[in-house]
Amino acid sequence: MNKLDGTDEPNQRVASALDRATQQTGVGFAAEVAEASGRYDRAEDIVGLWLGLGLAAWVWFALPDAADAGPGSWAGVTEGGKFLAMAGALIAGFVGGAVAASYVPAIRRPFIPRREIHACVERAADAALARELVTRSNPATDERARVLLFFVSVYERRAVVLADASTLERLGPTGVETLCRELTDRLAEGDIDAALAAVVQRGVSMLAA
Repeated sequence: MNKLDGTDEPNQRVASALDRATQQTGVGFAAEVAEASGRYDRAEDIVGLWLGLGLAAWVWFALPDAADAGPGSWAGVTEGGKFLAMAGALIAGFVGGAVAASYVPAIRRPFIPRREIHACVERAADAALARELVTRSNPATDERARVLLFFVSVYERRAVVLADASTLERLGPTGVETLCRELTDRLAEGDIDAALAAVVQRGVSMLAA
């Protein structure tokens, strides 16, 4: 996961918005952008399996049978030879498809169940909130940190907004849902930094109300 670290100009704008929001509200505003929230190995295997089966089927129909070959023909392949060729095509297709899907995420996306995407993003967002709470807590005073986290997972095209119990109470029962919906709508415009900056300001307004 890649945190917004302010190393370039757009991210610096978001980092500044987070700092201002924290100072204005007393709540630790945080944002994290992940390239992906899950590894999705199973989807890669499925891509490899389908490609392997397709290659094996092609081999079965493409290679001529020995019985169909004319006298003196060198093209005839025995059933045993075809079986070995199919097995080789299956293995090669499986490995090649899995590797291709690992390097080209768009290939594996259609094979990932929505519930798996949802679970991976939620788990990654929960872990990000836990890290923020630990980082911002003060062991000397035993004071629990207050955090409002905006989490974006680019590959899954999902956004999550999470808050600690105290901040959640300040926002009200539907506050987090409202922020998450607004962040999702703004992300659809294609500018992650602009979406985060705008929703951070929206969070400040809601906490100040």
